[in-house]
Amino acid sequence: MRDNLFENKDGENSEYKVLARKYRPKIFNDIISQSHVTRIIKNSIESDKIHHAYILTGIRGVGKTTYARILSKALNCTKNENDKPTFEPCLICKNCISIEESRHQDILEIDAASNTGVADIREIIENAKYKPIMARYKVYIIDEVHMLSNSAFNALLKTLEEPPEHVKFILATTEIKKIPLTVMSRCQRFDLHRLTIEELANYLQNIAKKEGVEIKERASMLISKAAGGSARDGLSLLDQAILTCKDSVIDLESITQMLGIVSLEYIYNLFDLILTGKLNDALNIVRDLYIKGAEPFMILQELIEISYKITLCKIGDAKNLILSDFELKKCNLIAEKTSIIILTRFWQMFNKALVDMKTSHNEMLSLEMTIIKVSHVNLTITPEEILESLDGGDMSSKITQPSIPQDVKKNFSI
Repeated sequence: MRDNLFENKDGENSEYKVLARKYRPKIFNDIISQSHVTRIIKNSIESDKIHHAYILTGIRGVGKTTYARILSKALNCTKNENDKPTFEPCLICKNCISIEESRHQDILEIDAASNTGVADIREIIENAKYKPIMARYKVYIIDEVHMLSNSAFNALLKTLEEPPEHVKFILATTEIKKIPLTVMSRCQRFDLHRLTIEELANYLQNIAKKEGVEIKERASMLISKAAGGSARDGLSLLDQAILTCKDSVIDLESITQMLGIVSLEYIYNLFDLILTGKLNDALNIVRDLYIKGAEPFMILQELIEISYKITLCKIGDAKNLILSDFELKKCNLIAEKTSIIILTRFWQMFNKALVDMKTSHNEMLSLEMTIIKVSHVNLTITPEEILESLDGGDMSSKITQPSIPQDVKKNFSI
């Protein structure tokens, strides 16, 4: 009989690990899209100019806590004979293994959301006086540090400014604006960038390959777009996509259904029908999409994005867009027959409708009324068309000036 009932025959833990935990980077070089931070940390370690306090900021899922843990390993790895920190932790010494398994006595991770008071900070200050038990440095990782109270921040200031030589602070936050300037001035600040769609898509493709799953390029791009630059969100969506795919292949259709996103072909046809004033056909498409499970809010968001894409194609700035051949062809086709004034009107009206929809009692009714309203915009004569309809000659002479009464002229005379 096995000693551990939670282990399988091979002695491996049978508990399933989500992809975000399974593929969490273990060394600096594994982290993607943050080379600007990695370079500074590498130089500081190699030149032996390690700061006593760091603050990491960025959106969720870009690697703040991961960076803090890797830095803790780098500061305390014992592979160097000269007993100094290393940029490339070995991952096999006692300190590296303990930190990786979150059980090191000298590396303390504190959730500021649960420990917001002065008493919690005083406990940190008292413990900071004592030297580390096993490690080279005692490291305090304070996650979501912006959740601390003002009194707690004030209590931390003195220790943060002049901590003992064996203590390092690593603060992480998603809301840097809430951190007092007095705290920020005592730390080295690193802003972690959100991942680009291409970077995250390539990363997801590599992870899917390791999991024995094939993911189509357009499907990975769609997941990356939905993740909003967060690697953790992207891996969570990939986790879900693996469970919904057929024959170990993740295609665009399955991702579209999983995310509740409307097919691009439907949306472009809808946009074209609104543009040409074919109201009944446009409403029929919207109702059909609604029956199939598409959310009105998502449909309106897609229409806003298409307005933006077509506008950039109209002004010749499509190089900044990530478009498939189908989208590029559609955008250019619509852009050729649509004025920039109409496109900007569409943008404004769709955005206003999106704000109104959040307070509406029925999103579907709001969407239908928006389409009815927007479809009549193209029937309105634009200033461009008025000027084009005029014959040659001085345009200013064609526009009649309103007559101003003499008594009004006197009141405004200089």
